[in-house]
Amino acid sequence: MSTEPGFEENLRTLSAGSVVKVGVIVYVLSALLNSSNLVDMANRMPLSSPERGPALAVAKGVDSLSSALRLTEPGLRLDAYRGITPVANPGSAFGTTSTTVAPDVSPVETEPGATVPVTEAAPATLPPVTEPPTTVPKVPTAATPLKLFLGGDSLVQGWGSVVQRLAGATRIVNASEVDYKPATGLSRPDSFDWPNELVKQMSAGRPQVVIVGFGGNDAQGLLIGGKPFQPGSPEWRAEYARRVGETMDYLTRDGRKVIWVGTPVPQDANDQQRQKIINEIYREEVAKRATAVTFVDTWVEMANAEDSYAAYMVDDDGVTKLMRQSDGFHLSVPGAERMGRRIFRVLVEELKARGATI
Repeated sequence: MSTEPGFEENLRTLSAGSVVKVGVIVYVLSALLNSSNLVDMANRMPLSSPERGPALAVAKGVDSLSSALRLTEPGLRLDAYRGITPVANPGSAFGTTSTTVAPDVSPVETEPGATVPVTEAAPATLPPVTEPPTTVPKVPTAATPLKLFLGGDSLVQGWGSVVQRLAGATRIVNASEVDYKPATGLSRPDSFDWPNELVKQMSAGRPQVVIVGFGGNDAQGLLIGGKPFQPGSPEWRAEYARRVGETMDYLTRDGRKVIWVGTPVPQDANDQQRQKIINEIYREEVAKRATAVTFVDTWVEMANAEDSYAAYMVDDDGVTKLMRQSDGFHLSVPGAERMGRRIFRVLVEELKARGATI
């Protein structure tokens, strides 16, 4: 009979120090193998956060070490197998440098104890039209379905999936994916450049109808001409309206129809004021392009009778349901279904306008 200690006995005799060492090794290896994600997470931190600079420096250092040790190769090979190719960011597609970060500028307080980050805004110019015309509007059928693009911030993940499902059920709409990017918008192209993403998606997918939703992360201060301006100031409104307008102008090129989705009413009172301003800008810019862009006012859809935040609402089936997540802004599953149905009704009107039977 063997006198060697068994597996269970070895586990019992493993010291606490050894357990900690193993944990540290696993943590370090995980960081090295996912170094690009660390850089992305650090880059998305608010510009006003004192932890952003050190976190970004550490993350970039880990990423450089990981690349030197060639630990990123397995992930790159997996991406290549899945058809994902890393592409360097050439700068904003609406200009060479639509936004530059100014980390040395202190954030400006909007409420006692509250600050919003600031970014530098530079003039942007729409890229020349290099792609051929999308298509002349035609009757969507099962043989020639309408191509639909869905994209935007984290809210789009919920209602976008609902619209995608409902549109697909018509058999006359092709909506292959929902392109959502959490914690993004039009205020922070240094974190994620939506203009470049939209140019890429319009060129690749050739959609005839585009449904987008931004704004949830856009109530951030901007540096304009070297001076900080907060959401709601005339300068801030003009700059954000410029970005919104240029995005609409690009998306409506070649006869594309745009359905622009507003933000729902948030729970926080300060956020409500900022989101009201953002939705006002959307309405104003849509009004300038009324034939090409339709605004979906989800604020009304998700507000109570007093035009304020409501976590619970009576749904279309007469049942009271929890419509929001615990953060007081994002949608629950029933909330996403409710908003998605509202947006889909607008899409149906567009299909009918094109002569579709639905």
